[in-house]
Amino acid sequence: MYDLIFYSFYCMISKRDSYVMERASFLVSMVTFFAFMSLILFIFLIFNLKFPQNKWIIALVIPFAIFNGYMTDRYFKKSDRMKEIINSYNQRNRNKGKWQYSLLAAVLFLGSTGLLIFSGITLSKHLNPW
Repeated sequence: MYDLIFYSFYCMISKRDSYVMERASFLVSMVTFFAFMSLILFIFLIFNLKFPQNKWIIALVIPFAIFNGYMTDRYFKKSDRMKEIINSYNQRNRNKGKWQYSLLAAVLFLGSTGLLIFSGITLSKHLNPW
């Protein structure tokens, strides 16, 4: 599944230069990070936990963001995994257009961003009723 998401972001990026694979890897890690943050915010909301002070949120978020980016980069760059994924999906989908993968990537990115915004607004309304 992770490979499919990577290939989808690879298809979405229209520029074909040497950094396309790195950009796709970054987008995968960003979607993972947004989903993780949404999950944390919903856990606070569901279990009616008191929201920690800003320093605790920063202490939780920054290490995960760094670790997530590092592990995603390591997973894809280790032993040229990026090229293997791209070649594998290109061989399977020779006749099909790549627009379906681009659409999937756009939906994933917009969905994870929207989920993060929605969970933040919901938690904000819960903590400070309007």
